[in-house]
Amino acid sequence: MAALAQQVRRARIEPRLEGVRLDGHLVVVCSPYGLAGGWELSPNPYALALDQSGSLALGMNILMAALTQ
Repeated sequence: MAALAQQVRRARIEPRLEGVRLDGHLVVVCSPYGLAGGWELSPNPYALALDQSGSLALGMNILMAALTQ
């Protein structure tokens, strides 16, 4: 998160998600900030990404929302 925090000049970065709906159903979820490094447990200090705990929690929430829709 170092590169992302430096770019936005804040220590804490709130996750931001965007989505696409098709016939009233959410079919695409994406984030302008990287999540894969946190999911793979291999953060990159130069990536514009969320930290490991934030990306894992967000990923679990996305997965649960997809499964329960």
